[in-house]
Amino acid sequence: PQKLSHLHFFFHDVVGGRNQTAVRVAAAPGTDKSPTQFGAVVMMDDPLTARPDAASKVVGRAQGMYASASQRELGFLMALNFAFTEGKYNGSSLSVLGRNTVASAVREMPVVGGSGLFRFASGYAQARTHSFGELEAVVEYDVYPLTHRRCLGRGIKRETGYNQIKMNPQDKAKTAFITDARAVCYKFLGFMLIERAIEVNPKKCQVVIDVRSPRNIREVQQLARRIMTLTRFLSRSVETAIHFHCIRKSEKFLWIEEYEVAFQNMNTMLGTLPSSPS
Repeated sequence: PQKLSHLHFFFHDVVGGRNQTAVRVAAAPGTDKSPTQFGAVVMMDDPLTARPDAASKVVGRAQGMYASASQRELGFLMALNFAFTEGKYNGSSLSVLGRNTVASAVREMPVVGGSGLFRFASGYAQARTHSFGELEAVVEYDVYPLTHRRCLGRGIKRETGYNQIKMNPQDKAKTAFITDARAVCYKFLGFMLIERAIEVNPKKCQVVIDVRSPRNIREVQQLARRIMTLTRFLSRSVETAIHFHCIRKSEKFLWIEEYEVAFQNMNTMLGTLPSSPS
């Protein structure tokens, strides 16, 4: 699912005076002779306020840079983060990268990412000049971020353990559950996604540990398939799989001491892997 939000605030860019928030950090040899200040690069840490008045509530900061990138009109390359410090978006940010033609009534720039509640965000920002003075420009922003729920962990509601990923109702009991400590677990292809990390499913390990040494080609094939589901956690699983692959490709079954040692070493590793109780 996707969610479109609307954020509205005012951006205060102060280029001089006691409360300066934007500083020119680079320029080309001909910048000061250019009518558009072509080549100038400005670093900013501008306050974002709820209303046009600079004394109104500060809701965040605009941090980044803008550079004069046009020789024919006043056009900036904007690369900045809107870092929010108030309300439900406190600690989250949006990243904007685009062209800002200052003389246009409305300028549109793309949202290229974000963090916190805006992770995986896309969308766009519209800028309108509210006032423009010798030292300060106040710009009104309407930002429309589109957020995407692409993280598997967000498919489970931690408070209730309810699985929000659509699936066959008969399979719910096999996928998500809550432990006594209310830590949500998610079983997926032999692994478990939990709050700490990805851990091996102990039941999958035990299935391999309980297998006897293969006695024919068919049993080798079955064992090789089971090993492949645990390769994420076995540092030497590829080496072990090569032994079994050689047997599968041979014309007749031959279980030599080298294969038995590899088989027992694999079982020893499986018994020491980090895992959560099932």
